[in-house]
Amino acid sequence: MASPSTGFYSAGDLRKIRNAICARLALPDDLPSGWTRSPVAVDAAVEAVPSLGLAEGWCLRGYVFREGDNGNGIVWALPVDAGFPEAHDCPKLDRYFLAPPKPPAGREPLEAVKGDHSPRSYLEAALLLYELCEFGALWHGTSWGACTVCDGPPEDWAAWTRSNDVAFDWRPRVNIGADGRAVVEFLVLDHVGRETLAHHRFRFENCGGYVPEVSIDRVAEGGPGVIF
Repeated sequence: MASPSTGFYSAGDLRKIRNAICARLALPDDLPSGWTRSPVAVDAAVEAVPSLGLAEGWCLRGYVFREGDNGNGIVWALPVDAGFPEAHDCPKLDRYFLAPPKPPAGREPLEAVKGDHSPRSYLEAALLLYELCEFGALWHGTSWGACTVCDGPPEDWAAWTRSNDVAFDWRPRVNIGADGRAVVEFLVLDHVGRETLAHHRFRFENCGGYVPEVSIDRVAEGGPGVIF
C-alpha cells in the first residue's frame, strides 16, 4: 500500500482551473429557444485539465436550453460510434427540471474520464464535474457559477453565524489514503440570496475511477447576497 498523503491548494489555483474549463465551454449568444444540440465541442473542457483525458472510444456531448434570458444545459458521455442525436429525437427525463434530453447510450460524463491518479487529477475531476453540471446555465439557471471557492474567511467573518464551533481548515485539499482512495475538500461561498459557506466533499471510492460521491454541508451563514 502507498503512504497516505495530503496536497493543499489555494483558491487561486482552483480559480485558474475553473477559468480554463469555462473558456472551453463558452456558448454563442444567438441560440434558439428550447433544447438543442450544443454548437460547442464539450470534449474541449477535458483538454483544459492536463491530468485528465477521455477513455478510448468515448466523447462528451452537450445539450443547451434557452428561454428568454434564462438558460440551462446537460452533458452526457457517449460512445463515439453512437452519434449525436438531435434533442427532439432523444427520450426526455420528465422527472427532472425542464425535462432534459438523454440519448439512449448516454452515461454520466465522468464515467468516460480517465486520469493519471495524481492528487491534482482528483481536484480537476471535482471541478470539471461542477462546471459540466453548470454547462449552459444563465440567470435563474445559474447555481455553481454564482459561487466562490475560498481559502480564508471573508472580511466580515466575525458577523457570520456558524453552525458549530468546530475549527476547520480553510485550504482546499486532496487526501489520498493508503488504499488509493481520494477525497477532495474545499469551502464554497454562495452569494445568491443570503450568503452561505458550505463544505464540499468529493469521495472517489472506486480506486482509479473519477466518479465521486458528493456531499455538501452548510457551515455558516452571512448577510444578504445578490438576488437574480
